[in-house]
Amino acid sequence: MDNEYLTSKLLLQVLSGGRPPQYGLSRYTVGEIEKIISHLDEEYGDTFELCDQGFAKFIRAPFGSGKTHFALQFRETFMKRGSGCASSYIELTHNQTGLDDLASIVKEVIKNLEFPKSDEVIIEILSKPSMAKKQKGLRGALEMWLRKKENELCEDPLDREPFIHFVTGLKKEIRSGPIGSGGTFARAFEKLIDGIVYENSPEIADMNEYFLGTLSNEKIKKYQFKKLDKSNSVDSLNELVRILKILGFIGLILIFDESEFQLISKSMSKRRNTLEQLRQIIDQIHGQDMPSVILIFTILDLEQIQGIHGALTSRVKTEFSLENTTGMIIDLEQSDQKDEFLEQELKNLSIKIMKIFEKGRKIEFDQTVVKNNIVNISKIGVKYRRGDLSSKRSFITFLIKIFEKIRINPDKQFSESEIEQILIGSSDASENNDDNEENYFVNDDSK
Repeated sequence: MDNEYLTSKLLLQVLSGGRPPQYGLSRYTVGEIEKIISHLDEEYGDTFELCDQGFAKFIRAPFGSGKTHFALQFRETFMKRGSGCASSYIELTHNQTGLDDLASIVKEVIKNLEFPKSDEVIIEILSKPSMAKKQKGLRGALEMWLRKKENELCEDPLDREPFIHFVTGLKKEIRSGPIGSGGTFARAFEKLIDGIVYENSPEIADMNEYFLGTLSNEKIKKYQFKKLDKSNSVDSLNELVRILKILGFIGLILIFDESEFQLISKSMSKRRNTLEQLRQIIDQIHGQDMPSVILIFTILDLEQIQGIHGALTSRVKTEFSLENTTGMIIDLEQSDQKDEFLEQELKNLSIKIMKIFEKGRKIEFDQTVVKNNIVNISKIGVKYRRGDLSSKRSFITFLIKIFEKIRINPDKQFSESEIEQILIGSSDASENNDDNEENYFVNDDSK
C-alpha cells in the first residue's frame, strides 16, 4: 500500500475534525511557525546532537493561536535528528497530576515517554489512535524498541541468542557509570528489560508501577528500591536521559502544553511551587547539570508568571528573534500582520492542504482552476480573519470542504461570494469546537 496515500488520507480525516494530528504537521506547516522551528533546528540542532547542549523556550500565544501546533511540529523535527530523540509531551489539563513538585514531573515524563517512530508506525497510529497508547510511556516505548531490536538481530525467530547477548551487554552498560537515586532507577530499568525480554508479566507490572509512583511500600522493600520522590527526582531524570543515550537516542524533549490550566486553577502556593520546579529545570539545563534535555513550555502570557515568581520572570524576560536566538520567549502572535502578507500565508497553506487532498483522494486537480480558486479563498480568508496568523484549524476544515466541492466540479471557478457562503457554513459548524478556541471566521469589517 502507498504510504503517501494512506498518510494523506488519514491526515484529511483528522484535520476535517478541526484538531491538529499528533504527527504529520510538517506537511502543512507554514508562516512563522515554519520559520522559527527551522531557525531553532539550525541554531541549536548540532550542539544538542553532538555536544549534549540542551535549551529551554517558552512559547507564548493566545488560545487557538498555534502553541500546540508549534510544540508538536518542534517535536517532530527534533525527534528525526541523528539517531533519533525521545520525547515526552505532557498536556497540563485540569485533571492532570499537579506539577508543583519535581517527583510528579518525573513521573509524568515517564508516563508520556515516546520514542521516534517509523512512517509505517505513524500510519498505524493515525488509523488506530488506540495504538498510540500501547507505545506511550516507558513500558510501551521500551517494549516496542526491544521487539524491533530482536527482529533486527535474529534471522531465525527460534534462535534468540544474538538478542539475549545484546540485552546482556545493554544491561551491563546501564549499570555502569554514575548512578543516582541509590542505583534504584537503573536497577528498576534493568528489571523492566528482563520482564519484557523473558515475558515476566508480574515483574513488568511491578516495574511499571514503580516508575509511575504507584508501587506499594511492601514491594519497594522487597526489591530494595528507594522510592522516587523529591530527594532523588533530579537524579532520576538524569538517569533516564543517560539510559536513553545508551539505547542510542540523542536526548529527551520535554513539552509542557496547556500550562494555563496549571497556572490559573491552582492555589497561589501551588502555582509558585510549579514555577519553582520550572526554574530548577531551566537552571539545570542551562547549567549543563541536566545535559541532552530540551524544555518547551507553552503559556498564554507572562502575567501568569510576573508577580508570582520573580526568579523565573528574570530568566524568561528576553524575546527570541533571528537576531537574539538566546531569547527565552517565542511569541507566535502576529496581530499586526499586514493583509498582503497574510493573504500570501493563506495561499501557501491552501497549496499544502491541496497537495495532501490530492494524494489522499488519489486525484489531480487542474492546476490553473484550483490555483485561481485558491486566490479567492485567500482573499475571503483575510476578510474574515481575526487573531494571529498561526491559528488555522477552522480555516483548514473550510479548505477541505471547498476542495471536496472542486473535486465534484473540477472545472468550476468559485466566485468570492460562493466561497464566502461556504466559509460562513464552516463558521457555524465551528461553534461546536472547543470553547477555548478563538473563532477564526469573524468579519474584520465588524470590528
